[in-house]
Amino acid sequence: EETGELGETLDNVADYYTNEADYRIQRLLALLEPAMLVVLAIFAGIIVVSIYLPIFTMYDLM
Repeated sequence: EETGELGETLDNVADYYTNEADYRIQRLLALLEPAMLVVLAIFAGIIVVSIYLPIFTMYDLM
């Protein structure tokens, strides 16, 4: 406050925290994408098994 550069200093701090938040969001998304892919693959596998299991069971009964 004494130097008269409070506004500029606060702008620098705001820019720093904005960049930091953007970086962390990018990292979170980079980790989240593979996890979502695995979850969707498991979900698709469950659907495939639930469709084919009754078909194979009916085939065994014949």
